[in-house]
Amino acid sequence: MFREVSLDGGRLYASLQDVGEFSRMMERPPHPSNAWMANELNPERLIGQREYKHKYTPAWWGGFKHSREAGELLSKGWAAGYQRIRKLQSELAADLPSPTSRRRRSCWAEDGDSLDPDRAMAGQWDTAYRVAKRQWAPGSTSVDIAFVWGGDYQANAEELFWTGAATLAAAEVLEEAGYNVRLVAISAIASGVVFGAMSYHGVVIKDAEEPMRPDALAAIACHAGIFRTLGLRAHLLAAHELGPGCGKPRQNWPSGTGSTYEALMRTGILDAGAITVGAAYTKERAREAAQQILKQVAEANE
Repeated sequence: MFREVSLDGGRLYASLQDVGEFSRMMERPPHPSNAWMANELNPERLIGQREYKHKYTPAWWGGFKHSREAGELLSKGWAAGYQRIRKLQSELAADLPSPTSRRRRSCWAEDGDSLDPDRAMAGQWDTAYRVAKRQWAPGSTSVDIAFVWGGDYQANAEELFWTGAATLAAAEVLEEAGYNVRLVAISAIASGVVFGAMSYHGVVIKDAEEPMRPDALAAIACHAGIFRTLGLRAHLLAAHELGPGCGKPRQNWPSGTGSTYEALMRTGILDAGAITVGAAYTKERAREAAQQILKQVAEANE
């Protein structure tokens, strides 16, 4: 499942799944080095234990009291979460220009691909030839967005909501304007015991040609319980020990010119040209992140 590559004296492990594969994550056995961590990601085991009672509360899990609730929420969607995203989306709708795409259009010129005999006979030599040129024209175009997913144990469920909310709000504005948006949620965790070992796990929560199902996307992208059960469980499959607390999550992207960024593209988890969204743990930061997505799309189509 995880592809392994060498990286600056360490090892990078990258995995990319679709939603169907991700929903079955609890059925996958962890790598032997992480088998002892499997039960640590189950709310039914940790909630109520004396040593964890102030840390791993139902609120920390986004309201979950049992790991089976993750599958149930994926199936039915998270309507309450989507309603919050919709409010943010409505604030952004006015910030997006009309979508444009690069298409070939035929036009007439004094030199080109094929001669029109009627125009030639009429002496219209300045427009006698048909030629196909690239022009900016209204239409649909594709946008690839990858966003930082989740966070460390100190972040509460409200904070984990906003990065995904920013991405989905911008994506819905783009889709309504005619863009085809691909969305990839990516979590990054550094091992706490193996120097230089880092795992990146991505879930393609929406392909470009798929219709938006906002409540289902909200469940994966924004709900703390989904990330802290299924999302962290995926990292246990990497062939290195994560260590206590399921390793050390990373909340922001590596440099766009660095070796880690290039490695992510080589493994296929990140596409060249994708818009990347860093962690946004407040509504204000989420609004800024969503506006930045729309700005990048607009600049790419100028």
